[in-house]
Amino acid sequence: MGQGSPTLLCDRSKTDEFTYNFLTEFFLLYDNLPIWFHRLISFNFAWRNVPVGGASPASAVQNYLYDRTISMSLVGVQALTSFPAQLAKMDSRATRLLELREALELAGRDQPPALGEERSNVAVRNLTLATPNRVTLAEGLTFQVDKGAPILITGPNGAGKTALARVLLGLWNTSGRDMQVSVPRSLSIVPQRPYLAPGCLGDQVTYPKRFRLDQDAGQAGKALSAVGLEHLLERQEHGWNAYCAWEEVLSGGEQQRLALSRALFHQPDFALLDECTSMVAADAEERLYDGVTAAGVTPLTMSQRLFLPKLHKQELRLGVDSASRWSLAQLQNGSG
Repeated sequence: MGQGSPTLLCDRSKTDEFTYNFLTEFFLLYDNLPIWFHRLISFNFAWRNVPVGGASPASAVQNYLYDRTISMSLVGVQALTSFPAQLAKMDSRATRLLELREALELAGRDQPPALGEERSNVAVRNLTLATPNRVTLAEGLTFQVDKGAPILITGPNGAGKTALARVLLGLWNTSGRDMQVSVPRSLSIVPQRPYLAPGCLGDQVTYPKRFRLDQDAGQAGKALSAVGLEHLLERQEHGWNAYCAWEEVLSGGEQQRLALSRALFHQPDFALLDECTSMVAADAEERLYDGVTAAGVTPLTMSQRLFLPKLHKQELRLGVDSASRWSLAQLQNGSG
């Protein structure tokens, strides 16, 4: 008996492990668990509630009332199973609001210095690109982007692409000896993860401006068509005035196209395109960028790789292995 005990203990251990793993997956991974409980309990009651002489109208009514009682009690249980996902969404929104509040408070105490005088191009000279925590990302950064001469800004994650965008938008402080940062007023940004505002379909295209059917329908329609989203207008019953949770209805690629349509609607002189087509099919990216330049918008494209070099005049590399941590190169196949 003593020789058999280790085997029995081993089998018991395996059984316990299997039972634990099964219950863990069953309870934590299956969102429809309350539905299955409902079906099993209702079936068990109906099976035991059949009279000796067979089913009757009275037993059918009893079965129905019992089923409704169980289903109503399990609605709350099923709501609890979806609570973690809802809580995560609420937490992310609250975090963004708190970050915005903190940024506004900091802006009130420590206003970034005014950028250089208004110009018709983007010009940066002798900029020390650094984070608010004083981590230097580039020294003596110098480049210029003229109207109609797109620039490609490349570099790995953390090299300073987004930091440079914040400086150009006037959101971060600038520093450097004889530093100069001059940008035109007509400068916008198309981020990688766009914000879809509560509102109708037209509001998504004209954001941050409110959509007005009599004034904006024509230009907004051209913008949607240019990014390949004209089907959104066609499939909505109420057209431009259709309302829904757009972040849940649209795919990631459609959301990025929609954000790009805003640049085509407003047509700024320059647009910071921060990985704004990362979720769009590769064969459609060139057509989207052609549409941007055709609208008279000069892109400052930010990417981790050499991206569509024939559509850009020069490449600014950040995070390179040098003392200044940046380099500027002309692209021979640049457009224009």
